[in-house]
Amino acid sequence: MKYYKVTWEVDIEAESAEAAAVEALSMHRDEESIATVFEVSDMEGTKKIDLDAVCSSCGFPCASNTAHLHQGEYIGECCWDERLKITE
Repeated sequence: MKYYKVTWEVDIEAESAEAAAVEALSMHRDEESIATVFEVSDMEGTKKIDLDAVCSSCGFPCASNTAHLHQGEYIGECCWDERLKITE
């Protein structure tokens, strides 16, 4: 397994640093939030990852640009296996 640094940024106007952190956490945990873009860094560099889709098998977020469109629904790398590959 590799180690990654994952960063999510947001600009917030608040009364205090703690209030800003509370607001950011609230935004991040909101299921309707569009705060899905992360910067992910490792020894090889940094990538922007947008988890803008949901795996229809497990319900976890996934990136639509790397997920598999299967029978009109996204299947993330988390659930894409040999069984599904042969149905393409």
